[in-house]
Amino acid sequence: MVDRMSERKWQLRLVDFLATFSSMRILAMLGLIILTLTTLVYLSEHEHGGGFQNFGRAIYWMVVTATTTGYGDITPGTAAGRALTVMLIVSSLFFISILTATIASKLVERRLLEGRGMNEVRVKGHLMICGWNRTGKSLLDAVYRHPSHLPMIVLVNDLSEESVNEILYSYRDKGLKFVRGDFSQESVLERAGVRTASEMIILADGSIEQGFPRADERALLAALAARSLNPGIRVASELVNPDNRRHLERSGIDPIISFGQGHDFLLASSVVAPGVCLAGQELLADAAKPRFQQVKLPAHLEGASFKKVREHFREHNFALAIGLAWEAEKGFGLEDILSEDLTLIDRFLKKQFEGIEQDFFKKEKRFEVRLNPPDDLVVKKESWVLLLV
Repeated sequence: MVDRMSERKWQLRLVDFLATFSSMRILAMLGLIILTLTTLVYLSEHEHGGGFQNFGRAIYWMVVTATTTGYGDITPGTAAGRALTVMLIVSSLFFISILTATIASKLVERRLLEGRGMNEVRVKGHLMICGWNRTGKSLLDAVYRHPSHLPMIVLVNDLSEESVNEILYSYRDKGLKFVRGDFSQESVLERAGVRTASEMIILADGSIEQGFPRADERALLAALAARSLNPGIRVASELVNPDNRRHLERSGIDPIISFGQGHDFLLASSVVAPGVCLAGQELLADAAKPRFQQVKLPAHLEGASFKKVREHFREHNFALAIGLAWEAEKGFGLEDILSEDLTLIDRFLKKQFEGIEQDFFKKEKRFEVRLNPPDDLVVKKESWVLLLV
């Protein structure tokens, strides 16, 4: 009983030992055994016929036998050859089984790690998007929408498996990858391939309802960790609290985009079109000196073409006219559906809606905007001109 237990323990240790070998080592070991047995069979059989006239035929026979195909066109005729054949069959079954189990376990392990975001990403020149909020998808859309710049993207965050799977499925044809963990930790950034990444975008992690707790602090830590591991990486980040801008600037983050409307577009532009990002920042940076202005159309330009309007403001105001705005009526009233001669039906309708017209009909004035209109557009009276100064 003790001997059986010892033998069983030895077998388990042997299997565990072999399982620790990589697939290539097992293949090399199997190839060495096949080559050794092939040589021994050839030496014992080539002088006795049986089809082993040369070493090439011996290799062919060994492969057919090791894979249990067994065509039977070549067979050993000596006792030594038959004994070696038995050794080959037993050895091949043992090692092929170990090889198959090892490969299968590695594939399953890799798939599980990928699904949980615990695997190591091995790509180069990729974009890392650290953190996540409700504008994350629009950021991905903006990056993927640019035809001339489609980098491999790696997401790094702590979202639930359901949320991550939904994102990965939405972009299943883009090769999007995911790494789970706190992106302010070096070990997590290492798994995301920060050393070989070219760009990194840090989103304000969390939600507006929770106030993005410690979002700027985590962005600062992530930027410092990333640049210590890869000094050449470009880091862009969202900013929640304007008082923290100086700290982010000192860490080498550029650009720094304040969280708000359009920030996802500016962050995406920092990757696909840096000039657009810088221009957007400059236009929106100083609220005390706004670069956008709205002025009333001068009386002498009423009915003129937009080309003349643009030339006028360029010459006299050193400003660029980029569009027009005007008030327009929206909706319709009761008088809009009545005919001019007030037929019997019209009088009936007017009487029925008398006093309650506002409950069914609504007309109001709203601003409409048209950017970059054509040069020949006739500018209407009471229009406003949108200027970039």
